[in-house]
Amino acid sequence: MTGMGSDRGYAVVGYHNHFQSSGTYLDSHENGKTTLCPWDHRVKGLFFHQTTFSISLSNVKSFIQDVQKLVDLEPKALCVLDLYNGVLMRYVKSSSAFLGKQEDRVDFDITYYRSKDPMTPRLYEDILEEVEQLGLFKYGGLPH
Repeated sequence: MTGMGSDRGYAVVGYHNHFQSSGTYLDSHENGKTTLCPWDHRVKGLFFHQTTFSISLSNVKSFIQDVQKLVDLEPKALCVLDLYNGVLMRYVKSSSAFLGKQEDRVDFDITYYRSKDPMTPRLYEDILEEVEQLGLFKYGGLPH
């Protein structure tokens, strides 16, 4: 079951998998590919990945200081992230819910460009992998 918003023609009611798009249905009959969303496999647009982990609030300051030391070694390394949303951080309060965190944490989402050729390294791959290793191993980050 789906419906249309009367003023703009955007999907507003229906099954999630039928209108997960940027403004209209994936199954739209309008003009071929012009109604596709950016993550549709038929669109040959940007290709990026995201590394995500959460670090205990008590370790966040030290983690950020270690990342700053890496930036001192290669000042442009994290600039490549800014092109694709940078490093997003959000505070997560502890919760006894099924998928809740046992302690207060900060989630880090690192979005980066990735070549469609698997043999092509990502920009500043060594620095970005070091950030990931610090977050996951040194500071006990939980991937999510």
